[in-house]
Amino acid sequence: MGPRKARCGKAHSAAFGAAPTLRYSTKLPAHRPDWNPRADDVQHDQVRAYDEVAGRCPVAFSEMLQWSIFRQVEVMRVLLDPVTFSNGVSRHVAVPNGMDPPEHTAYRRAIEPYFSAQRVDAFEPTCREIAAALAQALAGGDEVEMIASLALPFAVRSQCAFLGGSETLHAPLVQWLQKQPGGYPGAGPARPGGAGA
Repeated sequence: MGPRKARCGKAHSAAFGAAPTLRYSTKLPAHRPDWNPRADDVQHDQVRAYDEVAGRCPVAFSEMLQWSIFRQVEVMRVLLDPVTFSNGVSRHVAVPNGMDPPEHTAYRRAIEPYFSAQRVDAFEPTCREIAAALAQALAGGDEVEMIASLALPFAVRSQCAFLGGSETLHAPLVQWLQKQPGGYPGAGPARPGGAGA
């Protein structure tokens, strides 16, 4: 089922119209999907599909992504209104993305220096080396599962390198991610000595 032709549900008007203040909760009522990001027609022409969904349902629900926001006006409303749209959705707080202002602001100030232009520029060669090594390991293969073979190991290896972690942490981190509720999409089982390790 690609983008539905019907109008989207009441969620958009409730959250963005003249409605009472809403707080996001992980215990949302059941919603009928407005679209399916994995549908063949969506995958074949994503720009057309996204434009179609945005035109009829700028805040759309899917089972895969939950809520997707397609237009800038709604995106800005979400970004600038932490009272209505809270980042605090889990008892396992992600620092700083799982926080709202003013708590988010204090943590962001503490973290930002580690991502200055100078530090990121200095780390770029390491990122390129990691990406090149992973791409080289995939060369000549007939078929590649990009999440398990490239994206996941790149994320783990680059984060370990950035934080000064040992290469011995790569495989345990991948295995830990695979055990998380909902798993890590496309990661599949860990393979000893494989690209994910």
